[in-house]
Amino acid sequence: MVSEAGASEAGISEAGISEKGTSEAADALRRLDEILAQRPKPEQHLYSYCTERLTELRDRMIETGADRARLAHVNAIISVVMAGHFPLGAVPWEELQKARGWLAELVSPSDLQP
Repeated sequence: MVSEAGASEAGISEAGISEKGTSEAADALRRLDEILAQRPKPEQHLYSYCTERLTELRDRMIETGADRARLAHVNAIISVVMAGHFPLGAVPWEELQKARGWLAELVSPSDLQP
């Protein structure tokens, strides 16, 4: 774990992610918004890009010592996105919308500016 002082020096937010991680989360959120906007047939590469950014975010959180609860939260978001990309039945749109909300909690509005 990174101490509070160390977290500040490393640029880690209250959400437990670094500035770089916040950028990755914001990119993933934008792609998830695109997926939801293109319902019912989103472009498949959006899922891949979103998943890639989320796994980069998770890796960054591990590097910076984020707590297990936050890592579990990001892993749940990854799982839902993967379920949308490779559904065993109908695409879980409601769960994707919930995952979008969870991800939005990790991203500040200023991070979403292009």
